[in-house]
Formats: sequence, structure tokens, C-alpha cells
Amino acid sequence: MSTKNKIILGVSILHFLLVLLVIIKSFGSIVLFDVSIDSVWLIIWCFTFFLPIINLTEIINNRDDWNKYYWIGLLFNILSIIFIIRHYKIDLF
Repeated sequence: MSTKNKIILGVSILHFLLVLLVIIKSFGSIVLFDVSIDSVWLIIWCFTFFLPIINLTEIINNRDDWNKYYWIGLLFNILSIIFIIRHYKIDLF
């Protein structure tokens, strides 16, 4: 059970670094629904949606313990969401 939180933290950190890399560098693009996007963004959007949910469910399921790894992973997920919002210039307010 102790390796699960470290694996999720590692995936969250790798996702954050991948977001930074994709923002800086352009990869091969594909056409999906008449919109041209980089193929890496499809993977990033999937991880952006599922990683915070996984971290939150683990935090909720382990209420008795203070799991700093899940909280740090959630922080990296929120940072990557902020960078993606800034990259696509999505206006929330």
C-alpha cells in the first residue's frame, strides 16, 4: 500500500513535466473533428481529467492517515490544470 501513493505521485509529477514540455515544444498534429491538435494533448487531457479524481478518492478513502504524497500529487495536478488553462487562454471569470 505504501508504493501506491508514491506511484501516483510519480505519475502526477511526470504529467506536470509533460505539460510543460508540450507547451514549449510542438509535436506531430492530427485532425480530429476538423480540428488540428497535437497527438500528445489527447493523452494529457485524459490524465488531466483522471489524476485529480484518483488523488481525491485516495484522500477521501484514507481519512485516518495524513498522506502527504496524495496531497502533493493533487497540487501538481492543479498546477498542470492552471498551465493548460493559461495555454489555451480559457477565461474562467
